Amino acid sequence: MLKLVRSGDQEAMYRILQLFEEDIQKTSRYIRMSREDAVQSIVTDFIEELRQELKTVKSGQWI
Repeated sequence: MLKLVRSGDQEAMYRILQLFEEDIQKTSRYIRMSREDAVQSIVTDFIEELRQELKTVKSGQWI
């Protein structure tokens, strides 16, 4: 699935986010902002981190 995300497949990204949905919801309880804003912030950060990791893997810096 990560290969699909690396190639820009939005559906694959959505499926990965679904895998972490429960964790995202649990974590959002501990952030001092509205639940919706907390979830959005977590998802945004998660996507950015995932993209950074994929760039690192693609460039051969991470194995």
